[in-house]
Amino acid sequence: MKSVSPHEPTPEGALGNSEAMRQVEMLLRRIADINSSLLITGESGVGKEVAAKFVHQISTRANEPFVAVNCGAIPNQLIESQLFGHEKGAFTSAQARHHGFVERSRNGILFLDEVGELPTLMQVKLLRLLQERAFTRVGGETAIKTSARIICATNTDLEAAITEGRFRRDLYYRINVIPIAISPLRDRSDDILPLAQSFMREFSEAFRRDIKGFTADAEQALLSNPWPGNVRELRNCIERAAALSQVQWIDAAALFPGGGWGSKGPLSEPTAPGSFRPRPRPNLAAASVEQSILAEIHDQAERQHVRPVLRNVNNRIEEAAERLGVARSALLDKMRKLEIRSGS
Repeated sequence: MKSVSPHEPTPEGALGNSEAMRQVEMLLRRIADINSSLLITGESGVGKEVAAKFVHQISTRANEPFVAVNCGAIPNQLIESQLFGHEKGAFTSAQARHHGFVERSRNGILFLDEVGELPTLMQVKLLRLLQERAFTRVGGETAIKTSARIICATNTDLEAAITEGRFRRDLYYRINVIPIAISPLRDRSDDILPLAQSFMREFSEAFRRDIKGFTADAEQALLSNPWPGNVRELRNCIERAAALSQVQWIDAAALFPGGGWGSKGPLSEPTAPGSFRPRPRPNLAAASVEQSILAEIHDQAERQHVRPVLRNVNNRIEEAAERLGVARSALLDKMRKLEIRSGS
């Protein structure tokens, strides 16, 4: 896909044409410059990292680094050093100081994909990073401050992982301040053809092929396929077809050499491009989701306002209430609502 300069406004529909992705895009635009933790959920391959990069691209951090880390791909014995870095001599092979992913993020965005795969010890250290905005290199003694925004993503059910004792509840609350759920590709058929066309343009140029587009049966096959691997599977499918193509128009057989595309199988009658009637989309209750997220953003802003006042007066409720211009009972009610404990 064509990249957009961070200095230029990105067009609407940058993440997709479906109503589901337009709602996601609207929310991401709204919270791009809010420093609260963001948790992006969805099946493998739906485009969680694409969404995180979109936040980076449209935010005031666009000129700072975007550092993506797959937490499930790093061996447990190396993950602390990879994330936080290490000092020279911290362990046998530490021949020099190493700057970890957090430090390399500087004032940009640190994207932690598959955060549910973090071992328990690292969950504790990530919680400290989020709470104190500081970390210590392995073998180091000095806490290093960070102003990077942390965005987490997962394709697992973290609430189930909490129940099973595999994920810390307190960490879940910390990373799940603003939740964004990305629907599987099968539930947003309006995105399939635009994505396929975008990928085909990309690979046609990369492979120096003169490919004009898809035939009608190819479009039908793309729309009928259930895409269990989501956008990643679609991209791989288009890449393979473009690499092997010797024609200008890609047909269904080139996309699915085995012929078994889609849950409905091959179509008996050809259809003109664009005439396919997409499957009905589920009700996403987008307005309700947006209201819930906006309410949490409001609560987070209030927490960031109330807590420093309490700290400055050594948690004296009456004095804090006076500084905030509210009654003592109103402040206590607000603290209960926002789950602010005296001394926190």
